[in-house]
Amino acid sequence: MSKSIYLRLAGPLQSWTGMKITGNVAHTNRFPTASGLKGLLAGALGYKRGSWEDWLDEVFFSVRQDRPGRVVDEFQTINPPYKEEMFRRRIIIAHNLRASDKSMSFTPDAQSGTAISKRTYLADSEFIVQITCADHTKDIAAALRDPTYSTYLGRKAFAPSFPFYLGIGPTKDFAKLPLFVTNSNSKERFATIKDYVPGQELAPRRQQFTTVGTREQWYASLKEKLQL
Repeated sequence: MSKSIYLRLAGPLQSWTGMKITGNVAHTNRFPTASGLKGLLAGALGYKRGSWEDWLDEVFFSVRQDRPGRVVDEFQTINPPYKEEMFRRRIIIAHNLRASDKSMSFTPDAQSGTAISKRTYLADSEFIVQITCADHTKDIAAALRDPTYSTYLGRKAFAPSFPFYLGIGPTKDFAKLPLFVTNSNSKERFATIKDYVPGQELAPRRQQFTTVGTREQWYASLKEKLQL
């Protein structure tokens, strides 16, 4: 029987950055990305950036959106590095220009030497992630229970909430894991799932799941289906 590892990605903020529009604008995706999930595994396993094992590219991920949350904005101001500032001053002196001349500003938005960056994050989102890699299930599970490097939700400042590691269970039981939904009279609800297979990202799909109204019921259901 094929087995998978299950994680819960939840926290105040998450960042699964997509393509940058400019050098100082970056927007999060609404779902964890394949590269972000592989990076999370690599860190837990103790691999440094750029030194991952090839088998990490063969891992299957399925991500269920339990709570979409909302997108929030953050604006940052960034002063230029000291060496860049000194170089800029020498150019100004050589060309007999004023320090306030915007043509001498090297930052993308020309804010008199100070760049303004914009980032978007996911707030209060929750995802259940199924990880399947038949030849390395035990290694991945052990690493996620006791990671070498701290696990985080896209950025080091964004730590996951408890519980993070849910356990190991049959791959087919992903469809049996309930949704935690408060103030709902419905016993079932649809959720969106994204599947990442090696080398490609499939279109999102919708699937129906049973619901529970309390976190205690949710924990109890997981204990029946998963093993730590």
